[in-house]
Amino acid sequence: AYLLADYSQAEQLLIKSAEHEVMPNCSYALAADAANKQKLSANTEYYLECLVQNGDAANVTLEQVIVIITQQISLGNTPKARDLMDEYHKHIGHDHRLFSLEIELSIIEERFEHAIELLPKAIKDKHITETKTNLWCQQAFQGHFALLISSDGQAKLEKYWQSLSKQFKQHQSVVFAYCHVLAQASLTQPLEKLLLPTLKFNADSEYLKRIRQLPITRADALLNQVQKHLHKDPHNSNWLACLGFLAFGAGQFDMSAKAYGTLLKNEVNVDKQDIVIYAKALTAKKEYQSANELLLAYAELPAS
Repeated sequence: AYLLADYSQAEQLLIKSAEHEVMPNCSYALAADAANKQKLSANTEYYLECLVQNGDAANVTLEQVIVIITQQISLGNTPKARDLMDEYHKHIGHDHRLFSLEIELSIIEERFEHAIELLPKAIKDKHITETKTNLWCQQAFQGHFALLISSDGQAKLEKYWQSLSKQFKQHQSVVFAYCHVLAQASLTQPLEKLLLPTLKFNADSEYLKRIRQLPITRADALLNQVQKHLHKDPHNSNWLACLGFLAFGAGQFDMSAKAYGTLLKNEVNVDKQDIVIYAKALTAKKEYQSANELLLAYAELPAS
């Protein structure tokens, strides 16, 4: 029933199994997950409590601890997850799965500096995927950068950035976390200083996509550089999308709409963000009907 995603039936059968002491720990763990998938938080918590009570801290298995902490995080019970993490950590020894949960939990708790301290070890761990560490880098550093600028100002933020190791200052997720905070605070000069070198010589499609995800309002140097690329390659879809985005942020709605119009004429794959900003540019030009038709035509496009 569990494998067939019949979670209601699975939950009932698993609890009966646990009550008859047939692999109770496994049954309670799966029952908790089945209940959580049905959004039955009270049931989930009850089964997790049964799982805890079924063994003592010295003999608890790593798998049980991982299930309990993961489910508590999923339920939003951060303090309980932290209590369990601290309680069991000394009993079960070191493991990459528990280590991963420690980083995830620290980010949720906004203990960003602690998470950052753990990241070099996580990046080196062959059991932890690059996708995960990239996400943690982005979340931990963006959170810490935002706290620094809100509490101590731009100078403290820039000093902290300069103090970072070469490993982090060249890590794309960290760079864009810093850029996000700079853009959000409208600190255009340091933002352009950071992005321009790569934009001039070695910007791939992924890099340009990440630029388009930043909350940039005005960045003339970046806009001018993108225009230079388009003079050499006027139908390049990556540069057209980037021009449309940057021009819209600068309030140059005619330029933005023209770039996006050319992009669509090229019949390349566009993402939802391109369509939304194009529609906003058309709306700013008071071309309301064209904006509505555009949104309707691409309504089924998945979010980027």
